[in-house]
Amino acid sequence: MKLTASQLRENIYKILDTIVDTGTPVEIERNGHILQIISVKRSYSKLSKLTRRKVTDEDSDYFTHIDWSHEWKEREEESSTEKNKAKSKGKSKNKSNRKGDKK
Repeated sequence: MKLTASQLRENIYKILDTIVDTGTPVEIERNGHILQIISVKRSYSKLSKLTRRKVTDEDSDYFTHIDWSHEWKEREEESSTEKNKAKSKGKSKNKSNRKGDKK
């Protein structure tokens, strides 16, 4: 299909959809030059272009068998003390905001 640049501009989305649906290239004539719009089908995913990088010398099994339970227990203790602090702050605020209390 041959078009002028003006024809392309009038119906660009419809023309592009036709190219995608049919795979037929479209030629556009502009200032004596012929340009083509074609549909290129990728037979690979973009992720396949990534190169594999080695970030550690350890085998993956090394990381699956690490015991982190001592870390979790410490965090639970820390978070529970933080929650208790937050509760006590909330209680002191609620006491001062009761109805009938004068500021």
